[in-house]
Amino acid sequence: ALMRVLVRMRDSGYILLDANSIRNYFELTRLEAMVIDKVFIRDDQDPISLEDVPKIVLEPMINYVTNLPGYNKEKKGKQVSQVLEQHGYITMQLTRVFSSLADTYGHIIRTNLPEVDLRDVVLNRRILVVLLPALEKSPDELANLGKVIIASLKTMMAAGLGDEVEGMYSKVIERKPTNARNPFLCILDEYGYYAVPGFAVVPAQARSLGFSVVFAGQDLPAFQKASKEEAASIGANTNIKICMKLEDPLETWEFFMKSAGEAHVSVVSGFQADARGMTNQYMDSRSTQMEKRSRIDLLDLKEQREGEAHVFFKSRIVRAKMFYANPKPVKELRLNQFIKVDVPY
Repeated sequence: ALMRVLVRMRDSGYILLDANSIRNYFELTRLEAMVIDKVFIRDDQDPISLEDVPKIVLEPMINYVTNLPGYNKEKKGKQVSQVLEQHGYITMQLTRVFSSLADTYGHIIRTNLPEVDLRDVVLNRRILVVLLPALEKSPDELANLGKVIIASLKTMMAAGLGDEVEGMYSKVIERKPTNARNPFLCILDEYGYYAVPGFAVVPAQARSLGFSVVFAGQDLPAFQKASKEEAASIGANTNIKICMKLEDPLETWEFFMKSAGEAHVSVVSGFQADARGMTNQYMDSRSTQMEKRSRIDLLDLKEQREGEAHVFFKSRIVRAKMFYANPKPVKELRLNQFIKVDVPY
């Protein structure tokens, strides 16, 4: 409800929309000013009249404020404690996230022209590396930071669908912005630390949009922190599974063991000694039987060294040794610094 009004003000050029400005409008008094007085209050600036704003923009805000338990329109600015408590329950759920974005990472988020545009990254095939401070932040705050990136990526993928369902096939299907001969690679390392409910739809849909998504982690339980159903869906919708050195003999091993399946093997039933000779030589009993056994062994996975892996694709298992370029370290590290250029009018 609030975002509709804020986006309207941003598009009209009245405010810079960022995490801090959104947080400033959590106050009930400002919401009442929009609903009752039809006025948009700005910090250190003249207020803006909302009389000309379409009703469809203000309706969600009006419904929210007037439906707060105990709210009385006649007591504007002097509501009973029940109203303030109900409104506080909602805003407190958002306080930690917006405090992190507006204060701790305000130097990144609070800008009108961001240096990173995911649409530009994808369409122009740039390399974007996002570093999450796993040792500095609590698990909840770290997950919130990761969710910002994940949500932005998901929005970018949705934009790749296009906005038309009718027209020439060459324009509606073949001319999608993300269509390319090679997919755009997206690697989500240690995904379990910032797993987002609802992101499991991405591996099911991304391949048709020109994205190749890699979900990487140390163990399966980390993927299941957000939701076991989500983790199972991700595993079911990824075509290629790669297992490198494995230390978890429980759930992670069970996942790869079931992915590998079983094979029929012939097993010698036993050996017997030839007592007729002087050497008592052992020989097989000349009988075999067919058994079903796992196609992989836990000890093989535990003994894998750097670059060694088991690759599972369809019904095939490839025991691989990965290529490692081992580039020489450079004397100085530099990042690309982009110039801010506003949209031409």
